[in-house]
Amino acid sequence: MLFRSKLAGGIAHDFNNMLTAILGYASMIQEDAPARSAIRDQALQIRRAAENAAALTHKLLAFSRRQVLQPGLVDFRSMLGNLLPLVRKAAGEDVSVTTHIGEELWPIVGDSSQIEQSIINLAINARDAMPKGGTLQISAHNAPFPDGQPRDDFDVRPGDYVQITVTDSGIGMDDATRARMFEPFFTTKAPGHGTGLEIGRAHV
Repeated sequence: MLFRSKLAGGIAHDFNNMLTAILGYASMIQEDAPARSAIRDQALQIRRAAENAAALTHKLLAFSRRQVLQPGLVDFRSMLGNLLPLVRKAAGEDVSVTTHIGEELWPIVGDSSQIEQSIINLAINARDAMPKGGTLQISAHNAPFPDGQPRDDFDVRPGDYVQITVTDSGIGMDDATRARMFEPFFTTKAPGHGTGLEIGRAHV
């Protein structure tokens, strides 16, 4: 059973990496194609199929009871610079994407593919929350947490952290949605339309 769990988690992790690229480029094709063209519709079908495949990987991750991560040192400023074209395409032409990165940003320890996937998913969610367009901002700054400093939001060990914030000018979440946003597999989207945001094993 342990072997099968590790296998499922490993396959899901690698598949998620590939789906990030598929979703990104499908969004680019969809945005670049002429309105009401067959290519635009085909790109939409590719994106929906990839989103459905992502839902399957989420089930595999739930079966494995953990995600198989490959953490390493990540230069978020460089990563975001390379990812920004995909973010803008995923957000759509009616959404203005801006960034604000603090000076001398520290490297972060994390799985680069998971970070990229989370940013892309946030951009897609922001687009859906701004049907008439708006602004999406991605910011990052050093956030040291000295020993003894209280934290009201969550329990975290003292250390040097980088805080990444993604905000949009969309409709936001009501109290009922906000209360459930970290429940596994919870989504406000209709069946077949998106798989939610992956934060660890939580989906919004």
